[in-house]
Amino acid sequence: DSSECQDMVGGDACVVRCGHPYVGDEQVYACADGAFAPADAAVECAELTCDGGLPAGAAYSTGACEDVTVDGTCIVSCAEGYVAASALYTCGDDGNFSGSGPACERLL
Repeated sequence: DSSECQDMVGGDACVVRCGHPYVGDEQVYACADGAFAPADAAVECAELTCDGGLPAGAAYSTGACEDVTVDGTCIVSCAEGYVAASALYTCGDDGNFSGSGPACERLL
């Protein structure tokens, strides 16, 4: 998001941030010699990935949910040794998954 940098003139500086749902360190940009450039390093933005909201414990297999980005989906399934079941989870723009289940019962 570079909205703070509108109407800059020579010698002005502003902060550039990643716009949601992207994340990264904000950077200072300056206007010098008619060019708009980073004062130090260019802003680098990466799409937000979800890391919360999944069921926890040995009964669940959540490996398919690594590196899922906003609005992406993944399947949580029951681990080996449990009755086969699965559930769909969706990555929200708050960095958490939404969904429920599956009900994983240990095999006898």
